[in-house]
Amino acid sequence: PDDPSLGQRFALAMLFYSTYGMTWNSKRSWMTGETECDWEGVFCAHDGEHVDSIVLSKNGLKGNVSDLFLIHDLQQLDLSHNKGLQGSRVPESLGSLHLLRSVHLSGCGLVGTIPESLWTERIEIIDFSSNEITGHLSPAIKESMSLQKLLLENNSLDGPIPDAIGDLPLLNELRFGMNKFSGEIANLNKLAALRVLTLQDNQLTGSLPNLPPTIRVVDVSNNTLVGILGAKVKDLPELMELSVQGNFFSDNLDELDLSKSLSLELLYLNDNHFRSTKFPEWIAPLMQLRELKLYGNAGVVGNDIPDTVCDLVNFISLEILAIDCNHVVCTCCTHCCTALGECMQEKPDEFSM
Repeated sequence: PDDPSLGQRFALAMLFYSTYGMTWNSKRSWMTGETECDWEGVFCAHDGEHVDSIVLSKNGLKGNVSDLFLIHDLQQLDLSHNKGLQGSRVPESLGSLHLLRSVHLSGCGLVGTIPESLWTERIEIIDFSSNEITGHLSPAIKESMSLQKLLLENNSLDGPIPDAIGDLPLLNELRFGMNKFSGEIANLNKLAALRVLTLQDNQLTGSLPNLPPTIRVVDVSNNTLVGILGAKVKDLPELMELSVQGNFFSDNLDELDLSKSLSLELLYLNDNHFRSTKFPEWIAPLMQLRELKLYGNAGVVGNDIPDTVCDLVNFISLEILAIDCNHVVCTCCTHCCTALGECMQEKPDEFSM
């Protein structure tokens, strides 16, 4: 007689053998007479029959991930941080799992490209960070209107960031750092849910686009971005981290004015083309600020650090104040730095970079 569980049981058995299940860290009940719903890392729906989640992260899997298309009800797949999978590919069959909502394959050393079929209307979370994935992002990403988290940092992806990303209404976390993306950053100001944007260490050009007021973390460091930053970041009340070092932004620091971002904790402005002959007074009200780096901006000269800013160092929260002390008079800096980014610690018993 037909048994709907035979297909999923067969697919799980193939996964076990293709990833050397006998050497897994934990394999409780696998390949025994127990129902697959009782196997280590396998979870079933309320009916106790249909597998809807596989969670085998950090479990010593190696080899290749087999096709999973017979597990029709699979909603979550987490095989992250299994370094023994290095050299294997993202399974093409994932795109045929029409209920799949989240897939976590970070830290596995995967190669190849992201299957175009994965960009479905139901997918909510994709985490392929810290692999060796190559190729472009497909324009088919426009179909993924439920996508909330797209984590692709630390791979070798290249080409432009598709404009369609700016139209994904539920996207709240976008991590593309440490790849080879090029071209201009897509318009993101319609992403009303966006909280985290990390694009550091790519080959991006042009200016920083307008950002939604919900944004909390922005890291675009070490690209070749240009223009005026202030108009893009001055009205971000929830901003906690802003890292723009290693670009070509050229604001007058007085006009940058982040005084509305009262939750700001990290501010990295170093190694740009910022200008100023007066240390910006808008820094003083930032009572949550823990790290401020301003060195490597040749146009920031002749400034005395005001007492109100030194009070942040001496009495409140500012743990790192790193300035080019050859150009700026600073009695309270924790680090004095050169244009080459070499920093000497002024208070070695208390702080470290």
